[in-house]
Amino acid sequence: MGLDMYLTGESFNASCGERKRPQLDLGYWRKHRMLHGYIVQNFADGVDDCRRIELEEEDLSQIEIALLKWADNSAALPKTEGFFFGDDEGDEYYRKRAKEDAGMFREARRWLQKKQDDVRKSVEYAASW
Repeated sequence: MGLDMYLTGESFNASCGERKRPQLDLGYWRKHRMLHGYIVQNFADGVDDCRRIELEEEDLSQIEIALLKWADNSAALPKTEGFFFGDDEGDEYYRKRAKEDAGMFREARRWLQKKQDDVRKSVEYAASW
């Protein structure tokens, strides 16, 4: 058991009655508790109940910037604790990868920005433990 985190994209063809296209995997993390805490605090009103959280372009940009700041300053993301979230040992691993993780959110934002006729897109974050 532990914290598993997913960033996914979906597109919907509006002209075909909202049929879903295959889900796009945009990111995955295991026990990145600081990122999880940041997303929950800023985009789920602090309620951590394993629900899917839709992220808009601005949200993805905000997360990207927060991760880039965290790469240089360990206090830039909130300290997040929980029984299933792991311990301090994993934090340094993710901090070293913060720029790479920021790139995942940048790419998700770019994917969302690519407009196609009659296609609506959404990006969601989900976590489970």
